[in-house]
Amino acid sequence: MSNSYQINTHRTHHMPSPAVQLQLQLVADQGTFSDAGITPAVNGGPVQQWHDTVGGAVYAGAGGAPAFAANQNGVLPAVSHSGAHWLQKAAPFRPGDARGTMYVVFRTDDATDGQCLFGAGEDALCRFCLCVMSGKLMVEHIDTGVTNQVVGTTALVNGAWYCLMVASTGGNWRARLNGHTEALSVAAGGNVGAWFSGLSSNVMTSAGRRCVGDNHMQGDIAEIRYYSATHTTQEFGTVERELSAKWAI
Repeated sequence: MSNSYQINTHRTHHMPSPAVQLQLQLVADQGTFSDAGITPAVNGGPVQQWHDTVGGAVYAGAGGAPAFAANQNGVLPAVSHSGAHWLQKAAPFRPGDARGTMYVVFRTDDATDGQCLFGAGEDALCRFCLCVMSGKLMVEHIDTGVTNQVVGTTALVNGAWYCLMVASTGGNWRARLNGHTEALSVAAGGNVGAWFSGLSSNVMTSAGRRCVGDNHMQGDIAEIRYYSATHTTQEFGTVERELSAKWAI
């Protein structure tokens, strides 16, 4: 089955905020290719490139390539990670951003293991990681040698689909899972993360892997969005409803 979703109309975002806030959108029903951006990925085949539909950035397969899974959640496709493959971009992405909001639609096959959804690093070090760790959400931010980690309280279920929202005010984190506020507790340092503020010129961002080390994703990622602003509660709801309806969560 070919990826017939490549030229659909899901780029419309009914947001109260300016569209310029949307800086990254990796979406499985657009821009997934089995080669260098020419041939659409097909069911069960590799995703060698995943193209950002907003800024045109290219995330390329590394350590092999994840697979394209048509109708993975019964509605639309996903990029399926086996625990050994990921996609990365070796170029700066929003270095210095302190305020921002990220949404990820995903499911995990092994919530008890380290599962990185999105990471950023420089100087051969991981500086930021949004992940599942020991069955719960974890956000890690490392700056000037200080590691800060916050974890959620909801126990994630293998095979269940989630719409995750993580936002930074420039000083601390907020999170929601499937439209519900997630209580965060400090696991290391403090709740003081600020997206990519510790990165002067991050050399790599990745989808499905911690930028340095392992923590490969084992499960599916359907969509990742990053907005360069801290969304309001109204804006959280707007994006979450759109994503939940689209991906049948």
